[in-house]
Amino acid sequence: MTKLFPDAYFHIGGDEVEGTHWAQSPAIQNFISENKLRNKNGLQAYFNKRVQAMLKKYEKIMIGWEEILDEIDENLIINSDAIIQSWKSRQATVNA
Repeated sequence: MTKLFPDAYFHIGGDEVEGTHWAQSPAIQNFISENKLRNKNGLQAYFNKRVQAMLKKYEKIMIGWEEILDEIDENLIINSDAIIQSWKSRQATVNA
């Protein structure tokens, strides 16, 4: 994907993650348990942190909607060089 988008920035989205199918998947529930993640938001945070590391290898700056910060554990916080696009409220912008 990075070859298709030569810009320095790469938007991963990250909003509107429903999670119903994750909740119904024994494999996903096992992964959440084995990795000591709290819930679907923890799973998304785990994914986001890995994506950010991959993008960094290609010298890309990750952009995502503010939901990528929802209910994340301390060890899953993304690096501060990510750009967060906030749309819910002014307070959400401050928090981001």
